[in-house]
Amino acid sequence: SGMYFNEAFFPTFQNTYDPQLGIANRDILVCNDPPAGGAWGWGGDFDTAGGSAGSIDLDLLFGASIGYEDGLDGLLTGLCFLKMRGDYQKPAAPITGWNMWLGGHGYDDLSPNTPPSTVWFGNAGGNTWNSGAIDGTFKGMFFTRCYDDIAQEWTTTGGFIGGDGMPNEPVGKFIGHYVDGEDYTWEGICVAEWVEVTDLFDASTFDTISDFLFETPITELHSELLGGGAGDFLAGGTLTSVTFDLTVYQNAALDLLWTGDINGLFSGTTGPSWTVDWINGADQVTLAGDVWDPLTNQWHAAVSGTWGSYTFQEGSEAGGTFDAGTGTFTGIGAGTCE
Repeated sequence: SGMYFNEAFFPTFQNTYDPQLGIANRDILVCNDPPAGGAWGWGGDFDTAGGSAGSIDLDLLFGASIGYEDGLDGLLTGLCFLKMRGDYQKPAAPITGWNMWLGGHGYDDLSPNTPPSTVWFGNAGGNTWNSGAIDGTFKGMFFTRCYDDIAQEWTTTGGFIGGDGMPNEPVGKFIGHYVDGEDYTWEGICVAEWVEVTDLFDASTFDTISDFLFETPITELHSELLGGGAGDFLAGGTLTSVTFDLTVYQNAALDLLWTGDINGLFSGTTGPSWTVDWINGADQVTLAGDVWDPLTNQWHAAVSGTWGSYTFQEGSEAGGTFDAGTGTFTGIGAGTCE
């Protein structure tokens, strides 16, 4: 399973830069027909006691995004909406869960023939696909390319797609229904909150991402979910149940880029110095935190180590936000690898 190219898309932000907003125009954008050339699609399957089986396919996907006037903790934020339908093939074994990997480009709905201004990708999944009902969650990330009229240059911003806009909900909501029968059809809707975290990263990180995602064809090489990460704050608190959902991409020049989204729990006394480790056989990955700001609810960390056959290169980093009330934190990471 994994991402593949198909005519599915997610219209989001216009590629005009507002120096006061720091991101593209945040009007509602909706487009019901995929622009010429299509965009990234998705694939999926079911979980069974024996592993992954069956298939979940897509016939139609469209969506929209809207931004808030006031950002969350000083960060730009908003909501995105998706509606989709497709076909599926159930495995013979009882289903214990379902997963979908999805992604797409965002286009300015006023100028649908212009190059895409946004690339997004994520994962939907859950435990409920029975009695005609589908229920689950969605999380992911986005990168938007804008032209800065003041600096006279292109710049790339990015962030994560997480909560559904409701308090204490760190992931987006996915609901739907399906019909068993000759056609085996399903449809669903998703609502999720996006937060831009560009200011937490070094500008060169997003320059690298822009070269990969907008200017050259890319191929997904590998994806892996690191679970069970744990660590502590120098001040005495702990970080637990941390997941790191990693994907590696390759461009035409055979360069490698990685992206990932991070979610976890924390408790106790926090501070700017902290670490999280994943150690599982050949996988040895570390977040070395240097920011955990209670005034802005933002965090940042350097990323190092190896996983699978890949090694993070210098400059790999991650950042995001945390909620002291719920003891949860979330964010994205990106960089190069070899």
